[in-house]
Amino acid sequence: MRVGDIIKTKHCGELKILEYTDSRNVVGVFTSTGYVVNGRADSFRHGNIRDRLAKTICGVGFLGEADHSSHPLYVNVYDRWRNMLIRCNQPSKDAFRPSYLDCSVCSEWHDLSKFFIWCITHPQWNDGEWEIEKDILFKGNRVYSPETCCFVPTKVNNLFVKRAKLRGDFAIGVTRYSKSKFRAQCQDGRGVLARFTPRMTELEAFLDYKKFKESVIKSVALDYKLVLSDNVYNALVAYEVEIT
Repeated sequence: MRVGDIIKTKHCGELKILEYTDSRNVVGVFTSTGYVVNGRADSFRHGNIRDRLAKTICGVGFLGEADHSSHPLYVNVYDRWRNMLIRCNQPSKDAFRPSYLDCSVCSEWHDLSKFFIWCITHPQWNDGEWEIEKDILFKGNRVYSPETCCFVPTKVNNLFVKRAKLRGDFAIGVTRYSKSKFRAQCQDGRGVLARFTPRMTELEAFLDYKKFKESVIKSVALDYKLVLSDNVYNALVAYEVEIT
């Protein structure tokens, strides 16, 4: 192995040898990304060198220059990151998750190392009962980013699942009761489906849903007030249901 040699790696393309001090100190640069890596000569020879700037997840996600893989919870963060990218970038996502059709991940979070730092600054991130939510702080937001996202309990997150594909053409929370009447229905936040008095118009039924749903959101927010951040709690309390 000499300076200038081109090495083909197993998974990350080619790299060029820049320095060869001895068998334990070799420096190379990946030709496609410019990422510089240090390693042992045998790792280079066998192609076991990883390009941390290679976009290996959905053509956008890469590991990043900072290596946090020794952290005991690294795998947990990696799985969250990978799943987020797949939801927003997989070609067939519209067939399975239509609500993610026009969602995206900010360029900063294409870098796993930066997403990792954001996660571990939030004490709830490793709790399996908490999830990343993108549109509580900013209603209608479609971009996952450190400015727009927060961690919330699964119970809170489930309050905002609209299931538009299942409800049909009526306003959110509204079903047809008869040929001339409409009725609102809504989960009460504790697993019970509340059904309301049939109304003559779709709008009247929606207003029943809106009033009840907002009260449920406030009630669940109060249940979690001690563990929610102030900005998340305030956003929940102020949340207004819009007709969609």
